[in-house]
Amino acid sequence: MASKPHVLAAFTHHIIPYLERTLGSYVDVVSAHTVEDALRTLEDDRAIALVLCGVFFNGSRMFELMRAVRNKNPRLPFIACRVLPLELAQVSIDALTIALESLGARYVDVPRLEEQYGEEQAQAEFRSVVLSNIPRAAGKR
Repeated sequence: MASKPHVLAAFTHHIIPYLERTLGSYVDVVSAHTVEDALRTLEDDRAIALVLCGVFFNGSRMFELMRAVRNKNPRLPFIACRVLPLELAQVSIDALTIALESLGARYVDVPRLEEQYGEEQAQAEFRSVVLSNIPRAAGKR
């Protein structure tokens, strides 16, 4: 029987339940709360198929984690996201998106999706982006 792909979720504790609710039927959410935890998890769990990271992760160390992930496995998909409606100016979002895309990563803004589509459809859109970035062979072990 195929197991679900593992997604490393680098977020504060209170975001993990949202990720488990939104993604848990499709992936195993493996949480990490510090950059060091995330790097240990990547070493220990070879089934990690994608890294999800909060924009404000571990004192705004998202880019540090992304650089470390890129050094270890340049092809591992990395998605940065904002899940809570913390204020972030549009110019900051645009700059963040450009920076992430130039480094081969994606950015998803859940509060903006909720503004556009409503909560339920925003969850579906978020889930779609995450699942579409998981390599097809992941989880078929």
